[in-house]
Amino acid sequence: RMKVTQGQIEKTKFNSASKTEAYEGESLTNTIEESIEFLAKAEVTQIILGDEFTERVTTSKKDGQIDLHDFAMPEPGEELMMTYNSTGKILKAGGYPPESLYFVPPVSLPDEKVRVGDTWNLNTHWLTEQGVPLNLQLLSILKGFVECGIKDMCADIELSGEVTIDSNLSGVSFKSIWKGRILFAVARGSMLWSLVESHESWTSEKVHREVRSCLESTLVEPIGWSVWNDDSHKC
Repeated sequence: RMKVTQGQIEKTKFNSASKTEAYEGESLTNTIEESIEFLAKAEVTQIILGDEFTERVTTSKKDGQIDLHDFAMPEPGEELMMTYNSTGKILKAGGYPPESLYFVPPVSLPDEKVRVGDTWNLNTHWLTEQGVPLNLQLLSILKGFVECGIKDMCADIELSGEVTIDSNLSGVSFKSIWKGRILFAVARGSMLWSLVESHESWTSEKVHREVRSCLESTLVEPIGWSVWNDDSHKC
């Protein structure tokens, strides 16, 4: 379960990289490579009934041109008030509607007790800014436990799943395959590190697009809880 204390502050570094290839028929017409790094701060401002809590999320550093709203994160100078429960479900995300990307949980935790080798599912959906309904079906597997942080143990969780269009759009084919890994500190109740890679495919009439991307998050403060000793990127 996610665990917090009043006034708790965590800083998380995010790295993302993507490569987009556009085709007309069999011919490659365009290739775009993008990357971004940013630092987000989450401060617990309210604990509600012990199981729910609200955080103020801000971004202090950004290196790259990608819109952070594409990651459901605030741009520098903005703040986002997020309310969660202890399983990671998002109950409120600023003034954004429940069908938006901002309500996709950042971590998938089991509803019941699990043992090593057990699995659980997350099924969620959202609308893109263009109004396209997408559905995520994600499978999580508890692979084991590793030492982490300050005298803590991390649940090593493997992710796999896919995103599909949640309707029949004439002439459009879409599919995105996800895979990843999470290290979640059990006693602290925080995600220390995550890496998610995706391979997305769009096809419409004679136009085809392939997108390969990854997103890595690393807890960097409080000091002593970082998973990696170096500053290298896994993306």
